[in-house]
Amino acid sequence: MQEILLVRHGQASYGAHDYDNLSELGHQQSFWLGAHLQQLGFVPSLAVDGTLKRHVQTLDQVAKSLHISNQASDKAFSEINIKAIFTAYRNKYDNLPAFEQDTKLLNAALRMVLTAWFEARISTGGETWQGYIMRINQGLERFKNQGDNILLITSGGAIAAAVGATLNLDAATQVAIFTKLHNSSVTKLIRTKSGLELHSLNNVAHLETADRKGALTYV
Repeated sequence: MQEILLVRHGQASYGAHDYDNLSELGHQQSFWLGAHLQQLGFVPSLAVDGTLKRHVQTLDQVAKSLHISNQASDKAFSEINIKAIFTAYRNKYDNLPAFEQDTKLLNAALRMVLTAWFEARISTGGETWQGYIMRINQGLERFKNQGDNILLITSGGAIAAAVGATLNLDAATQVAIFTKLHNSSVTKLIRTKSGLELHSLNNVAHLETADRKGALTYV
């Protein structure tokens, strides 16, 4: 039996010139996660990042507490092109909420554009949602024979795709997972002889102590 921990990266720099960097809180969330996994006795046989800076930075923080002897990067676990998806949506529809002025509206906007993309009502001219799921599944397949404990640092889209494929979920449910994953959360998949099974979703035990109020973030 193989255990795969899919970790969403720590909080990135939403609203900054370069989103693809962890915020100060994002670094802290990731460090806390590493310490938590170390306390649980989790020893990764392989640790993988999805190549984006926020993935690499998250893994760097986790590794300050958690001993990692085998590490790799895999572009299969990079994020969807969310900018292109928003552009494709705006080229067809004009009903997006003004999330740039009010971040509370961001999740609503994400649900709208992602559902349209998942359902193939819009196209970026590049990767489709089904193509993305295939990419994620191919990456997960490469973990076979890589040891019992895999640590994967990736993004919300990859986790939603992996869970959606594992449970055969519809587009609306996958969107709900995508938009509700906390930064540095842990989703656990178990590989058995019959395939992948979901064991837990969006676990943030490392952020739920009394002294870490305000540490739960989505963006």
